[in-house]
Amino acid sequence: MDKLAILIVASLFGAAASPTVTQVGLNAGANSSRFATEDPSIGVTVGVSATSAWGFRLGVSYARRGYEDSACLDPPEISIEPGEIPPCFYNSRRFHRSQHYIDAQLLWMGDILLNDRLTLRLGGGGIFGLAAGCYETSLDDTPAQECRTRDEDFIAGVGAGAGLDIPMSPQWDLTLDLQYGHELTSESYSEIEFGGYRMTSLLVGVAYLR
Repeated sequence: MDKLAILIVASLFGAAASPTVTQVGLNAGANSSRFATEDPSIGVTVGVSATSAWGFRLGVSYARRGYEDSACLDPPEISIEPGEIPPCFYNSRRFHRSQHYIDAQLLWMGDILLNDRLTLRLGGGGIFGLAAGCYETSLDDTPAQECRTRDEDFIAGVGAGAGLDIPMSPQWDLTLDLQYGHELTSESYSEIEFGGYRMTSLLVGVAYLR
């Protein structure tokens, strides 16, 4: 997984060096993530991107997402079916888990010129998030537990976005982006409609026009 993260970052730098790239951007902001049926959790996103002359955008970002959950302190010794969650009989702990991801996005963005000072971008494509670490915060009187990432802790899904480019100079734009991602790889919540992460990000940044 670590090698894959390096490959994702290297691919972005390779794309940014291509002569067909017309825009290189940097942005940051807040994200709201919702895992399955849990309440939304607020995190942060920081990313860079390269956009080609054909409208394809490759982006790499760091994102912190989270969710609230509960777990048994001492699972009862009873017989359960594989995949079932044992009852805790009130002997449980509740916690908030923050997960760190290296995200990669490949989107096609189309430009709509609103006026001489404003360009609207609309697009969609695919997203992939690789877990890079996590930590837990206790929500009750029980101590927080150690949090570990696993090879299966990744996100793959579809994304859509809209943005505004506001010229500041002939080669620099101020950018505002609203992005949405929908995970399609959730296994634990496969029986729940629209299970897995649903992610919305509001980002502010700058773009260099080549």
